[in-house]
Amino acid sequence: SKTDNIKIDQELKLSEYLKDKNIYPEHAKFIFKIRTRMYPVKCNFKTQFKTNYICDLCKQEDEDQELLLKCKVFIHLVPEFKNTTLQYKDIFGNINQIKEAAKLLFKVCKEREALIELSEMNENQ
Repeated sequence: SKTDNIKIDQELKLSEYLKDKNIYPEHAKFIFKIRTRMYPVKCNFKTQFKTNYICDLCKQEDEDQELLLKCKVFIHLVPEFKNTTLQYKDIFGNINQIKEAAKLLFKVCKEREALIELSEMNENQ
């Protein structure tokens, strides 16, 4: 189920984003995690979180990868959200769609990780 959204042609070959010289290795690894649903959100690891899938930040929806592009918390923190027409499915599109989606998702995920870290620090005090 982790790779259901990835389309494979007749020939199995290395994805374009992994070969693209304009994509940093860190971003290529990130894209791979997103495309294979291995990015650490609750719905990607249901056995670990049992029944608590609600986003710890917005506390409104299940924490899945699609929420990364529509969570109300990020819409206010990442200015690029206001002018984007990107959709989650773009991470599985052509190389240009992948690059654009990855750029925004990468930024959102960095903000998310910082917020989660801050939240955990506040809980431990």
